[in-house]
Amino acid sequence: NPNCQILSLPFIGSLMTQHHNIDPLVSLIACTRNAAKSVVHNKGLKQGIISNGYVANLNILKSENWEYWCQTPGSSPFVNTMLEGKLL
Repeated sequence: NPNCQILSLPFIGSLMTQHHNIDPLVSLIACTRNAAKSVVHNKGLKQGIISNGYVANLNILKSENWEYWCQTPGSSPFVNTMLEGKLL
């Protein structure tokens, strides 16, 4: 929505799971894999999943539970970020 820009994917995931009863895994795929697959990497590398031959662009959670990413809409659930295999 151009009138209400939300810059927090965890917040969007929280809305999807808590207010629309969408499974957290479906929400995660919609916000990450599908988005990454729709954008061409500037070096032509494959992206969007964690697998051999794909570029490692990902966020590392503060929790051992993957569902945590969409359960804390007021704060960042990430402890670190990796871009092209390097920790920032």
